[in-house]
Parts: sequence; C-alpha cells; structure tokens
Amino acid sequence: MEGKWKADQGQILIGDIMIEPQGDVIFKNDVVDGEFGNYLYGKPWDYGVNFLVGYEFFRRVTIQVNGQFGIANLAPDIDGENPKGNIKNRVYGISIGYKL
Repeated sequence: MEGKWKADQGQILIGDIMIEPQGDVIFKNDVVDGEFGNYLYGKPWDYGVNFLVGYEFFRRVTIQVNGQFGIANLAPDIDGENPKGNIKNRVYGISIGYKL
C-alpha cells in the first residue's frame, strides 16, 4: 500500500523541524516503527460505508454518483498512545456512460 498527502497551508513546523506540506504516506500502526524522511503515517486497515446512485436515460446514457466514507481513525499511535486528531478517508465520484 502506498499513497501521498498534501496540506492546505504552507510549510509545517513540527518542534524545531520545518517540513514541506506534502509527502508519502507510510502505513504503520505506530509512528515509532516508521522511517526517517516520511512525515505522515496511517494505520494499514480501513472500513467504512459506500453509496452509489445511478440512472439510465433513453436506454443508452447512464449517470452514476458515488461516495465512500471511512469510519476508522487511521491516525497511528505515538509510542503506544492514541493521538488526539482523526485521519479518515473520503472519496467522491461521478460516472457518465453510453451503451453502444
């Protein structure tokens, strides 16, 4: 598993270390097990709910809207302690199709 992250603000200050507002996501249950140089960690397992709504027009054109909402908090533990914040997945999509 792999991924990328990006923050809306400029550079981020952690203690006395300034990091860029983007990086690789490393999936670990505890930050202590992480790797130097990767700034954000996430737990490797997620669960949630999905929805899909669609409609077919004129027996040829279809449109679908979907969403996926993660329920699990993916923020990793910090040296065995639970973090204060939450990290959750959210995905939205739209599909348009045509039957030949």
